Amino acid sequence: MLDALKNVEVAFHLAAITLIPETRAKTFNTFTTNAIGTLNFLMAARAQEVQKLVYVSTCHVYGKQEKLPVTEDTAAKPTDIYSASKLAGESLALSIAEMYGMNISISRAFNHYGPYQRPDFLIPSIILRLLRREKLAMGNPNPSRDFSYVDDIVRGYALLAEKGKSSEIYHFSSGIEKTVADIVETIMKISGVKSEVHWNPDARRVDIPRSLGDHSKATKELGWKPRVDFEDGIKRTVAWYRSQIEFRNPEIVYVPNA
Repeated sequence: MLDALKNVEVAFHLAAITLIPETRAKTFNTFTTNAIGTLNFLMAARAQEVQKLVYVSTCHVYGKQEKLPVTEDTAAKPTDIYSASKLAGESLALSIAEMYGMNISISRAFNHYGPYQRPDFLIPSIILRLLRREKLAMGNPNPSRDFSYVDDIVRGYALLAEKGKSSEIYHFSSGIEKTVADIVETIMKISGVKSEVHWNPDARRVDIPRSLGDHSKATKELGWKPRVDFEDGIKRTVAWYRSQIEFRNPEIVYVPNA
């Protein structure tokens, strides 16, 4: 980390174990990577006198909330090791900022999607199975999420580095709630591929039932608003995954270094 941050003016910290089944299977590794790894990053950044840090946390720290949409002032209620480890990272970032006078801003981005996403996340997993003409074995159709296209999220991170206040938390979200069933239906419509869907409402009962974010703070202080609506984002994402299947080895659909 000391080498990586040498002569760096602005640093973004996104490194984490994030896939929920993986985090639950590797509890200790998840906390070590997401929390202790964040401390390593913060101390290295201080040693190299990095001027601005952006810590990318997650909306998952809110857990199960009765009042939606959530704002940055909503109390965090982590429900699993992933959200707990990311909230620990936030606490470390805020503490280091206070102790050493460092300029650190925090993002609690909501769910996002787009090209290059790992194929085991929800939206790419649906797209790939449809493009391969496979049946969809899905979990509970009712949980809802707030999805934004990756371009909007990245633009938010850049604005946070440029304009974000130190020790402040900001949301990047669409402000629109969509159920898993809604997402499947939209992807089928846009991809032009229909498939038989088998739902399992008992799957992953500990998951957060609803998630919806308020991004008015980011709009007011950073000038950020989502630009890509869900349907357009899905259209772009389907086209990218389709290109991976059609023009590369059919088994290669995730090419992180392309």
